[in-house]
Amino acid sequence: YLKEHKPMLYDRLLLAGKLDAHLYEIDQQVREQVEQIVRQRAEAEGVNEQLKATDEMLWVGLMNQYQAAAEEWVLRQLVYR
Repeated sequence: YLKEHKPMLYDRLLLAGKLDAHLYEIDQQVREQVEQIVRQRAEAEGVNEQLKATDEMLWVGLMNQYQAAAEEWVLRQLVYR
């Protein structure tokens, strides 16, 4: 994304030797926020281990939905800005 959409930032980070550190930091932030959002949404809607035990397919479907929505939101907030 940086290379294609923000080439000046990409070049600056690459030349300064900070590209890998920057990418690692953003990756960590994205993963943490997605995990937190998924956990909060599941708790708010009562999607828990009991549901997983009784209706695993429903649980998987809901968790995938939460994961996709969280990833989309976090990417817009942290990566595509």
